[in-house]
Amino acid sequence: MLLHIADTTTVQALQEAFSALFPYLKLEVLDVHGLAPRAPLSPRRKAHTTLAELRHNKCHAEVPIDPEMTVHDFEQLLLSTFGLHVEIFRLSGRVWLKTMMTDDWTLAFQNEQGRILSTP
Repeated sequence: MLLHIADTTTVQALQEAFSALFPYLKLEVLDVHGLAPRAPLSPRRKAHTTLAELRHNKCHAEVPIDPEMTVHDFEQLLLSTFGLHVEIFRLSGRVWLKTMMTDDWTLAFQNEQGRILSTP
């Protein structure tokens, strides 16, 4: 599985590509510019924002995504490679939950749990 990342990629396009791979997970891109160190990472970026507006290190690449990669490792990969701060959420019924307490679960397992919790 590959995730295409370029400066012209919008937040929405990145989210849609991720959701196509993991339909019960949601990727949120955070804007940390101007935040004080140790400030909570909560400001989410609008869908039309390009990745070039959010990161310092410019890079154009296709990122291989292993479904057996943990959420933590995936988030760190995007941070270290592209300078993107992201959070992954899992669908639970009709609610999106942060995966911060289960970041050691794999993307595949998170997605499967989302499917189980969201299927009537």
